Amino acid sequence: MVTGIISLNPHDHLGYNIGMKQEQNSQIYADLLGDFSSWLGQVLRMAIYGDAASKKTPPAAPPIQKALSKIFVKGVNSIPAQILDSEKYLLEQVQNLLTSENVPTQDMFQNFWQAYEGLMGLLHRLEKDSLLGDLGIDPITGLRSSKVMKKDLERELERRSRRGQPFCIAMTCIDGSDNCKDNEKVKLAAKNVQKTIRSFDDAYVMGAGEFLISLKHTDVNGAMRFSSRLTEALKLDVDVKFTMSCCVAEPMPGDSIDDLLANTRKDLEHIAGLGAGASGQYEDISPLGRYVMSLKETK
Repeated sequence: MVTGIISLNPHDHLGYNIGMKQEQNSQIYADLLGDFSSWLGQVLRMAIYGDAASKKTPPAAPPIQKALSKIFVKGVNSIPAQILDSEKYLLEQVQNLLTSENVPTQDMFQNFWQAYEGLMGLLHRLEKDSLLGDLGIDPITGLRSSKVMKKDLERELERRSRRGQPFCIAMTCIDGSDNCKDNEKVKLAAKNVQKTIRSFDDAYVMGAGEFLISLKHTDVNGAMRFSSRLTEALKLDVDVKFTMSCCVAEPMPGDSIDDLLANTRKDLEHIAGLGAGASGQYEDISPLGRYVMSLKETK
C-alpha cells in the first residue's frame, strides 16, 4: 500500500499534491510496462514468423528515457545508469535474435529472455522504490544501498531453491582505512565496480569503501572472473591509486543471509590482510570451526 498522502483533508494542498504526483508516476510506469509487453509480442512474432527482409527492421522499443524524464528531472535526479545499460543490452540481444533467417536457436532466445526479464525487473523495482519515496540509492556512489540488499539477496536465494539457478556474491573493499574514508576514491571504486558488472547484476554499498555485488546466473568460477575483471579495470583507470581486495561466495539453499554476510566479511578481512589487491573464496566452515579458529588467532 502506498502511504505517501500525508492528510485526508481535501484542503491540505501538500498531501493532495503528493498523492496526485504518486498517481501520475504510477500511470507512467503502467503505460511503459504495458508498451513493453506489446513490444515483446511483436519481437517474438517477427523472430518466429518474420522473413529475412522484415527482420532487418526490428520493432521500435518503447522510449524509456522519454517516459521516465517526466519523473526523473535533469539537474535534480537522474535515471539510474543501470536502467539505461540494461535497455542497451536488451536491444543488442534483439539484434542477435533477428540475425537468423530461421527460428532463433535456444541460446539466442535464452539470452534475449534473460535481458528482457532483467530490464522488466529493474523497472518494477524502480516503480516500487519511487512510489514509496525511497529509491534505496547510496547518495555518494549511485549504487544500491545496504538497506535494500538483504531482501534482494533472499529473493535470489529463493529463486535458486525454486529454479536451481546459481548466483554468487562478491564482497570487495578498498585497501587501506584512509582510502575508505576518501569519498573521491569511493566514487572511483564504485565507478569501476559498475563498469565491471553485467547489466542484470546488482551492486550495493555496505559501508565505507566496502561493496557487495550480487552476480546472477553465476557460479564461483564466474565470480572469481568478476574479481579478476575488477582488478584489471582498476589497473587501467589512470585516476585510481589504490587496490581492492575481494572475497566471493556461492550461497546455497538453506543458508542464512545474515550469517553468510558476516562470515564472508571475516574472510574478506583475512584476505585483505594477505596483501593489497588479494582475492579469494569464502570457506564454508561450521560455527564451531570458526570459534576454534578465532581462539587460535587470539593466542
